[in-house]
Amino acid sequence: MGCLLPLDLVIPYLSRRFPMGIWRTDAHVIRNADGRASDDALSEIRARCHERRTAQTAWLDTFVEEIGNERWPRFPIRIRDDECCAAFCDGEFKHMSNKLKVIGAPSSAGAYAPGQEKAPEALRNAGLLDMLHRNRLRTEDVGDVSSFRWRPDRVSPRAMNLEYTVRAARETAEKTRGALSSGARTLILGGDCTIELGTVSGALQVSSNVGLIYFDLDVDLHTPQTTTDGALDWMGVAHMLGVEGVARDLEELGPRSPLLPADAVFLFAHKNVDPCEQQLIDSLGIKGIHADTVASNPRGAGLQAALDWGQRFNHLLIHLDVDVIDFGNFPIAENTRRKMGLTFEQVMIALEALLQAPNWSALTITEVNPDHGLADGSTIRDFATAVASALGRTPLLV
Repeated sequence: MGCLLPLDLVIPYLSRRFPMGIWRTDAHVIRNADGRASDDALSEIRARCHERRTAQTAWLDTFVEEIGNERWPRFPIRIRDDECCAAFCDGEFKHMSNKLKVIGAPSSAGAYAPGQEKAPEALRNAGLLDMLHRNRLRTEDVGDVSSFRWRPDRVSPRAMNLEYTVRAARETAEKTRGALSSGARTLILGGDCTIELGTVSGALQVSSNVGLIYFDLDVDLHTPQTTTDGALDWMGVAHMLGVEGVARDLEELGPRSPLLPADAVFLFAHKNVDPCEQQLIDSLGIKGIHADTVASNPRGAGLQAALDWGQRFNHLLIHLDVDVIDFGNFPIAENTRRKMGLTFEQVMIALEALLQAPNWSALTITEVNPDHGLADGSTIRDFATAVASALGRTPLLV
């Protein structure tokens, strides 16, 4: 796998990520007797970067072999500040760039009430695409999936609007598959949380080795059998994992069922967990970090999830439910609960840290209700600005 990283990030990252590896700078191999990269190795890497720096561009080919680890038999890293480079990845020579494809998923089919279907348009109108361009991301808007505004479903009150939830997820999967297959990263603008099932399904059509960091105050492990609410966006993770009692049409929308094993889901910043959900977390051994821990050190928690837990996946997906933000601090979510979530600043610090994972492929943003922000539009603009800034600071990678 190849990655594109700023120089001030790549040196400590390599030192931490490959403590037992062989480092090659061009044809020269530098290692200690115990296999650890020496100070001389790091000094030579820095020196070669400075030697090749032209117009504030650092270019270095560093070849890394990690002994005894078949997941990373070859890990070429190229450090460069401009738009694109090439990488040897999984036996093929591929073009790397800072391409980002944006998908709109204007559906509140799985929600508790309408509003989230307005979010993709509101974020675009707030200038999100221009903000992404200004952050040096080569952004392409590939359009929206079919729109659906929530309505009561008296025929299926425990799994409301299931047909339209499945439709939105399937169409999201197709667009995600196309985006990832082209070598671009993907930003999916929901929509309610069930959109993530489409993101996961699309990624699985590109690679079977997919992991998901689920950034949400809730864990979404209910099923139509454990709650009478009928809102499928409270059940998304349960459907990904195929737990007993889920709606089969939603569970089986992807290339495999269940979509993910329990060890491929990481619950990040969870706090609102019902007893039946906690029982599933314990029995399935689902890993995660509690919201209080994230609040105390948002950057550290994000890096732990991204670089430690998430490093083993070919495609690491990040799900952000803005319900994790305390509504009184920043009123953007569909859920209006107060004094329980993180501050907007904490969430953005943690998100930027999560996006330091060199293998992240798709960010799905859900549960934004534009009607809940300030009337002058500043809430949605501030959110768009922060998201674009976080994406602009990430390592670039195929």
